[in-house]
Amino acid sequence: MKKILLFILLFYTLAGVSQTLTKKYNSVNNRYEYFDSRGNMVGYQFYDNLDKSWKYYEVPQKQQSTYVQPINHNRVNQALATKQGRYDANVQKIQNAIEDIADKIMSLEINESAKERISERFDIILNNLNASKYNYSNTTTTNNVINWMYNEINKAIKQETE
Repeated sequence: MKKILLFILLFYTLAGVSQTLTKKYNSVNNRYEYFDSRGNMVGYQFYDNLDKSWKYYEVPQKQQSTYVQPINHNRVNQALATKQGRYDANVQKIQNAIEDIADKIMSLEINESAKERISERFDIILNNLNASKYNYSNTTTTNNVINWMYNEINKAIKQETE
């Protein structure tokens, strides 16, 4: 009975010990490498032909580095402020163009019904513009929108005056 109890105690003692290192052979470097449970190499062993013995070297663990902030908030804020400034300036350009076109329509020397039809067409142009999503922080896009508005209103004026 004592032998069985001793055997069971010995079995549980050995079964409870977990392996902390894994040994793998690296055929490229002709050495055995030891890895911890997280997969980090902790050391390696190779055979030294001169001494006719195995040599073991520990790999120094990397020190925990200080946290590096992934985003430079000052640069991001500066970029956003620049983009917002361009957006505001370009929206003002578009507003000035709209006012210029409206003044141009009102100063036309044509009958009032033709002016009314041109104004209605201009309202449709503005509704189409407002329904679209443009990146007004881009100067090229803003200039294209302004040119489009002038071209469309010039077409409308040309149709009404012919």
